[in-house]
Amino acid sequence: MSRDFLRSSNSRNPSEFLEGRGLLDTAGAAHFLGLSSSTLSYWRRRNVHRGPSYLKLHRHAVRYRVRDLEAWLKRRTVRIQETK
Repeated sequence: MSRDFLRSSNSRNPSEFLEGRGLLDTAGAAHFLGLSSSTLSYWRRRNVHRGPSYLKLHRHAVRYRVRDLEAWLKRRTVRIQETK
């Protein structure tokens, strides 16, 4: 086991360890993206392929990788050409 895990397992808030590993829960991912948690939940439930990739750790535990959220945002960047 890594020392980080051992250190964090003594923590009262295990989500702090996950955030340090680049993982966010639905609320954290929603905040990061500027969306509501319910929007992300809806996209997952309806299997709408609009939302970012996520990890399903078990039935009620979903996490998002920060790098996946950043990639999702990058794919949605609209470039506006300057007119002369």
